[in-house]
Amino acid sequence: MRPENWTSLALAVSWTLRYPILGQATVTSKKPPTTEAPEAYRAPAEEPSVLYFMCTLRPGPSWLQAAGGLSPRLPDPSPDEAWGYATVNGLGSAWAQLWRDWRDRTALDTNWDFESTLYLYEVSTCPNMVSHYSQPELNRVYWALGGFRWSQVVRYAALNPGDDMDGPSWINNGEFNTDWTSFHTSGWQPELSGYGLDNPIWLDGDWTDRVPAAAMTRREQALLFVRGIMQNTQLRTLFDWRGDFPLVRVTDSALSVPLSEVGGRSMIESFQLDTLRLPEDVARTLREKGRLTGEVCRVISLAISLSVWMHMDHRPHRRAWRQTGVRDGDEEYCQAAKEQNQCISDAEAGDCRALSDAIGQIKAASLSNTRGYGTGGLPRTACSRLRKIRFILDMADEYGAGTYDEISARVGPSSSFIVADEPHTPSRGDSIQLEPSMKDVFPSETVAVNEIGRISISARRVNVFGDDWWKIKGVRLVGQCSDSLTTIQLDKFASLNRQVQGGSEWQTRTEVWAGPVWPEDWNVANYCTHLERVEVQVQLGSSLAAGTWDDIVVQVGRQELTMMKQPSAGTDSRMRVDLKQAFGTLDGVIPVTRPIKFSVFSVPDGRAIGDSWKLRGITFRARCQRSDKGYKVDKYAGVNVWRLRDEGKQGHFSGKISLSDWQEESRTAANYHEMPLSNWLKPRRSR
Repeated sequence: MRPENWTSLALAVSWTLRYPILGQATVTSKKPPTTEAPEAYRAPAEEPSVLYFMCTLRPGPSWLQAAGGLSPRLPDPSPDEAWGYATVNGLGSAWAQLWRDWRDRTALDTNWDFESTLYLYEVSTCPNMVSHYSQPELNRVYWALGGFRWSQVVRYAALNPGDDMDGPSWINNGEFNTDWTSFHTSGWQPELSGYGLDNPIWLDGDWTDRVPAAAMTRREQALLFVRGIMQNTQLRTLFDWRGDFPLVRVTDSALSVPLSEVGGRSMIESFQLDTLRLPEDVARTLREKGRLTGEVCRVISLAISLSVWMHMDHRPHRRAWRQTGVRDGDEEYCQAAKEQNQCISDAEAGDCRALSDAIGQIKAASLSNTRGYGTGGLPRTACSRLRKIRFILDMADEYGAGTYDEISARVGPSSSFIVADEPHTPSRGDSIQLEPSMKDVFPSETVAVNEIGRISISARRVNVFGDDWWKIKGVRLVGQCSDSLTTIQLDKFASLNRQVQGGSEWQTRTEVWAGPVWPEDWNVANYCTHLERVEVQVQLGSSLAAGTWDDIVVQVGRQELTMMKQPSAGTDSRMRVDLKQAFGTLDGVIPVTRPIKFSVFSVPDGRAIGDSWKLRGITFRARCQRSDKGYKVDKYAGVNVWRLRDEGKQGHFSGKISLSDWQEESRTAANYHEMPLSNWLKPRRSR
């Protein structure tokens, strides 16, 4: 965009902000515009009328009132990156961060340690506030260039640990100026993002036509923008605008806020990637469509950046944060993959990196810094949802501990499912294990860990000998995480030793035991987000002429493995895949979520004629990084197909392995052992 066009756009912004927002449910409503805005410049209806500033900085509202507002304190010297909302870092910037909903979990975790007092400020929106993305539904975070005035604060509140999160005691600001209700945010202003002209984001969709002027610094872009919106006389008066920064002039320069100290900042090395929170709508888009736009990928980039800020000890680290903001790493989180893009982008291949790889690699690198739930050290959001649940009922091993009743159970939001029924009602000492169908008993195919708040067992008299006393030794759950092979275990009820009795009414289900469950009760049984070893096993059929004079080759990724040379019928061969060669990984590990495509075919030995052969099956085995837990995929182990290397004939057998295909080599509950995560972090000895 040319500078003269940029100026026109900036001048027009003052009109865009006066247009009323429709359907915004907030405590205030904006006044209707006095002048009809040009259609092209109207602010979107989804833009909020109030935003929330959150911090633990004392003495709280009295300090902000005395200062006359919030004015971000720039570092000295001030780098040009401090003037871009997407290139800010913990050393300070020209932007204040505000939230669309203060109850958003990410907002709370970013700004509060849940131990001190959190101050909430409801701020009336105005033109110096911009959204991070062009799609309104993605915008949780907004940025206020130069801060905001105390007269913009509609009301404020203080939250202390243990307070009611749904009903804070709001105090109306007697100095709130209702003139602010005439304005809205400026919406999306990508020219102020701070991204360099060489950044591939300018090739993405809506960003293409909004490239900033090449000759302008970020500060000059910001100043041009502010001068444009200050064409509005009323706004200029409210801000007491004097033609240059600072925008918000506080009564004492010492009262300006070094935002790097609001809530603290931590070094990138202490970033707990296992606590990474992806916006739910972004995750839902990925689940439903399988692909993300380049901009949505950068929402994930922002989530990573915010997660860095949220997961520290909430102590001030004024100089601890390296200058590694979103800008330094935004290309890390999406890539045009060789065969199937996970992010849609016009950028050349290689401008971005695989989204899942990036997140997974940082997760693996940050395990030593995780703080966990339970004795096993489950990272707080390392396993947010489960795709499989194994229910285990252990009967006491003593006389009369068995029962003739039908036993059923419920886990969290599940419907009731049968654990034991005639003619196999439980006897003393039995350990009953079953894996209920997630699709049949839960509202969806996965269940959130925090939705499992209760486990119950019921009995139903189905036999004339029923309605008897029986004894439960314990109840356990083993869960398979939905986005990895990590396994978690709930064993707080493993030693119940509870004697119970079913109801006496015939065919009536009676609850005989129930227990509460909290996320903290789960422990890690096996932590597995990456595979460090993958082996492939090929077996030929044993029937007549199942062998071949050809060589049998398996291609996995970009690697070709010669499994057999002129094999006879029944030949079995097993080889290890070089993960670096096959998938181009630098560290020799791959995320468990990575699809593995393979193909089995024969290579001629120099003869012109085709040679038929029979593939009995192919099996994959893998070992988790920092763990001895083994997994296998055997769904292709019994394919029993003939192949013929000849023109026009089917010569290849191909398949694909996804996360859900991996199964544990040994699936008995006895093989689950709790272990602190630190044990997985110890260097592995060479074998």
